[in-house]
Amino acid sequence: MLQRLIVIKGEDEFLTLINPEIHYREDQYQLEEGCLSLPGIQVNVTREYLLKVTVIGISGNSLEFEAKGFPARIIQHEVDHLDGVLIIDHASTIERQLLERQLRELSQGRAPIG
Repeated sequence: MLQRLIVIKGEDEFLTLINPEIHYREDQYQLEEGCLSLPGIQVNVTREYLLKVTVIGISGNSLEFEAKGFPARIIQHEVDHLDGVLIIDHASTIERQLLERQLRELSQGRAPIG
């Protein structure tokens, strides 16, 4: 069985999400977002403010919880990674064109300028 894993570092602890499934989303908003996979790249990404998520806990039990605000944004970002989606995939055609030089530099192993 496929296992999908996200580990998020909080202020005092780590949150481990096994096989996360977002089954409720509410209140979309857009914010500029970056990613460690694409250093220096910023893209406007629409996310939901409120999520209901089901995961398998470390104990093996199914758990459901709500996430709001920034934690919800992080979960959506990381679930995107599990699905093979990067922030650049959320970019508009115009944003992609504006970021073309930075993306080319990243693909060549160079840190982007600006």
